[in-house]
Amino acid sequence: LSMLRRVSSCLCYYYFLLVCLGTTLSDNKRAPQVVKFLNTSSFSHQFNSSDVYSAYTFYLLSNGVAREVHQKDISFFTKESFQTIPEITKDVLASFNHGDNVPNCEFNKDNGFDEATRLGILRISSLQKGLVYDLRVVCEKCKNPAIIKWNDRLLLCGEFQSHGTQLIFSWINDTRYPFYSVEDHLGIATKVHKLQTELYGIDPRLLAISEDKFLVIYSLYGKHVRNGGIVLAGYEKNKTNNSTMEFYLTPRKMYLEGDKDSKQKNWMPFLYNNTPHFIQRINPMHVVKILYHDETGQCVAGSVSLQPKLAMHWEYGEIRGGTNAVLLEDIGEYLGLFHSMGNFAMESKSTYFFGAFTFSAEPPFRLLRLSHTPILDKDSKNSNLLYDGPWFRVMGLPINFVNYPTGLFVEQAAGIVHISFGHNDITGYRGKINLQELLDSMLPVS
Repeated sequence: LSMLRRVSSCLCYYYFLLVCLGTTLSDNKRAPQVVKFLNTSSFSHQFNSSDVYSAYTFYLLSNGVAREVHQKDISFFTKESFQTIPEITKDVLASFNHGDNVPNCEFNKDNGFDEATRLGILRISSLQKGLVYDLRVVCEKCKNPAIIKWNDRLLLCGEFQSHGTQLIFSWINDTRYPFYSVEDHLGIATKVHKLQTELYGIDPRLLAISEDKFLVIYSLYGKHVRNGGIVLAGYEKNKTNNSTMEFYLTPRKMYLEGDKDSKQKNWMPFLYNNTPHFIQRINPMHVVKILYHDETGQCVAGSVSLQPKLAMHWEYGEIRGGTNAVLLEDIGEYLGLFHSMGNFAMESKSTYFFGAFTFSAEPPFRLLRLSHTPILDKDSKNSNLLYDGPWFRVMGLPINFVNYPTGLFVEQAAGIVHISFGHNDITGYRGKINLQELLDSMLPVS
């Protein structure tokens, strides 16, 4: 009887492990994973250690899809050894949809950097399908344009080579028809246009406050002020004629309370209770807001919430600031895009990537979900726009591609996310992402 109990306990324990493994592997919201499956024909096959691989089929599991991976390409997707790669059962494997086999990942050593980039994109697209569609150029010879929807039109702000570091505004026609007026709407033209109230800086972000007001947050830059801090400015409709814009908040530097001399960049604005807040850092998540103005008129920002640093399924460099954030009212989370600078495997040049994240709608603001791979366009398998073409050519920096997100707004009823980003500091793009597909592509943060 004692022996029977021990055998029964062992069987229950192994059944528990099997159930846990099956539950874990069939969970669509976990990091991509390589698993091995013992082929049915191999149960009675006598094999030696030299051909142990031939007894198994290897699969890449990602977003509920199982795709077969050639055994020589396993190391491209996992750091696990053959012995430590989890083995999957037939029933668990059957719970996944089966996709196309992962394409051959053989490295062409004669083709250097471009080949490393191709393989890097191949790996990413094997883990996560492309998301961005309807890509359009919004400005040439421009850098990192931010776009928001304001006054029922798309408002762009960016740097243009023809104007140095002056920030330029323009309207973008997002309809099939000409604008109803040939005059400058609110003092802004449909092409590159100087406002009478000029701003000088880099990497602007826009935040719509109301139909009458919007904020611009940007970084100082120049011969003597490289990475010289954050500046905030606010525009509103002219209260007299309602046909032009003027400052309601003149440009002024913004700094953290008690840390006036630190060089801040890439703060991400969002509205909470109709008050501008700013993500100073994503991980650990630090949200601030303006507390008061000092004796020189500068904005002093203080903490609203600061969360502990969390573990991430992101292997493409440090997560840094990106776009403004927008509240998704249906799910009660804010959505934003971030950027990072990392390297493709076997690539010595750095690459700028971007991904998405969500955070809680109420303070303390907590990071909830995060992309596990960089966002690509829908055609990444063939001629990926974001990571193809001429390399980044500025100041001789060891960088191949720069994709830098700065603008975001959401058509919530239609489920469409509109984004804008700069490519290689020379072209501005806008594109669309299906909101549900974007949410499904992210993993929970723990």
